[in-house]
Amino acid sequence: LFATAVSYTALAATNYVMFIVCIWLLIAAGGATVPSLIGVIVSAVKKKYRCECLSFAKTVSTVLGFFLGPFACGVIADMWTLTWGVRIVIGWSAAAEVFILLTWLLSYRRRDDLSTVDLETEN
Repeated sequence: LFATAVSYTALAATNYVMFIVCIWLLIAAGGATVPSLIGVIVSAVKKKYRCECLSFAKTVSTVLGFFLGPFACGVIADMWTLTWGVRIVIGWSAAAEVFILLTWLLSYRRRDDLSTVDLETEN
């Protein structure tokens, strides 16, 4: 939620210094969030599939995150302007919040099922 709030603050920023501070906070929030979320994903998978899961999760986060962001910004900037390219790419973080909230909701609904899982004997 912090990253989304910072991203929308960056979109509303009219001052260059405020925009740069918001971008740095957004980068720091992403650096703190992405490894933790990948760890949660990997820990939810059976032990024999964790290597493949980590490989897939890192590939998807690289392709859809590190590659797609600048590429999409460039494509949008070619169609309209660089300002709109940056605004749309930064504003796209709301989609991540939707999926994080959906995951939380589903795990909250399944909390009784998950509390009976014995992680030590899991294969």
